[in-house]
Amino acid sequence: MKDNSAIMNGAIAIIYRETPRGRLYLVTHNVFSGNHTFPGGASASGEEMRDTIKRELQEEINLQPADEQIEELPLTNSFVFSIQGSARYKQPAKYNVFLIKTEVEEIRPNTQQVSHAYWLPYEQAREMVKHEILKINLDWVERKLNK
Repeated sequence: MKDNSAIMNGAIAIIYRETPRGRLYLVTHNVFSGNHTFPGGASASGEEMRDTIKRELQEEINLQPADEQIEELPLTNSFVFSIQGSARYKQPAKYNVFLIKTEVEEIRPNTQQVSHAYWLPYEQAREMVKHEILKINLDWVERKLNK
């Protein structure tokens, strides 16, 4: 049995765009977990968090934000993987949260990782994401952007 006691580091991105009908957030449907979530994933050994999020966005949704579009937030999510049967089951994790503003309308997910990607208003995005910590992250971002 694999030792899953080491903390896995990673990053997630809350991505948004401003439209004539208001601010929209990107919510993805993760193939592995079956959950609606924000894009992101685990860091490779020795990888910087900014590089992690850039790589994960390219891998999951074919998005390549410029460095100036990526803002690391003072938020960290600590959790334990809970997908039974996963190699990461019961492994503790710590993910940094990034905020990215984009003008991209059409998201092209890598369907091996993300089955769907949706641009949604805040209320719908909050309702769709499964995990409470992601709802808290989204609430924080919405307050920040409304200041």
